[in-house]
Amino acid sequence: MDRPLPEAGSRPRGYPVLFSRFLRPRRSHDPRQTDRLILMKRGLTGLSFIITHGADLESAASARTLISLAAIAITTKLALLNIATRERLITVGKEKDNLARFFPPAIVEQIATNDIALSTTRYEPAAVLFVDMIGFTKFCSVLRPQDVIAMLRELLCILSASVFEHHGTVDKFTGDGLIAVFGLPVSNDLSATNAVRCALTMQVRLQAWNDERATSGLEAVAVAIGIHYGDVVLGDVGCESRLELTVLGDTVNVASRVEHHCREARASIRMPYDCSQFREMQR
Repeated sequence: MDRPLPEAGSRPRGYPVLFSRFLRPRRSHDPRQTDRLILMKRGLTGLSFIITHGADLESAASARTLISLAAIAITTKLALLNIATRERLITVGKEKDNLARFFPPAIVEQIATNDIALSTTRYEPAAVLFVDMIGFTKFCSVLRPQDVIAMLRELLCILSASVFEHHGTVDKFTGDGLIAVFGLPVSNDLSATNAVRCALTMQVRLQAWNDERATSGLEAVAVAIGIHYGDVVLGDVGCESRLELTVLGDTVNVASRVEHHCREARASIRMPYDCSQFREMQR
């Protein structure tokens, strides 16, 4: 989508984290609780047997009544725990499916198990990649709305798959493109390299896709890609009902401006000349 050049120091909007619970402390479930309840129930069964065969009739009856009530309570608790466990597994499965739209598989698993703390504000180096479709407005004017949506779905699938293949995170979808981050939320010494390789992969896959489109008489789709590497701020902002994990900083702004200048320079991929971190590509 064509957009004006952002002002220096402006703050691009961050991307939403799909479930706010990942940004809040979560009560951990102790799997040993079920084991303890089962042992207690077995202990009560054994105690009931001892009382029945080793006490007078009247006292044994009273004791067995109390033991039976306790056993019923434990059985009910176990049933509730089983129901809660099934519901939790279903919920986590759905959350993983949604998180997989933004994060690579390995990171999805770590986030779902809270091995990655997203609620802590961090200031770390990362590579930021902006990719945008060129001439989107023209496509909208000549295609039917349903054809535009179908085209965008195919395009975004190609772009996001390239990001995940190179260990990146989809920061947000921008309608006709996306913003990706490499090196967050899990740091990586090759984040700059991964961003560049991702951009190259995008171009190769887009060319193959355009070849397929050409056989159907469809117009080729071109994108502009801007990359920058540097320090960014990662933190969650928003209100209780909606939290967003946001990446801010000059690095993000520069990547956005570089992507915009691709159109003026008639280049598909650009990065700042002084971005020395990309020298690792030569190793």
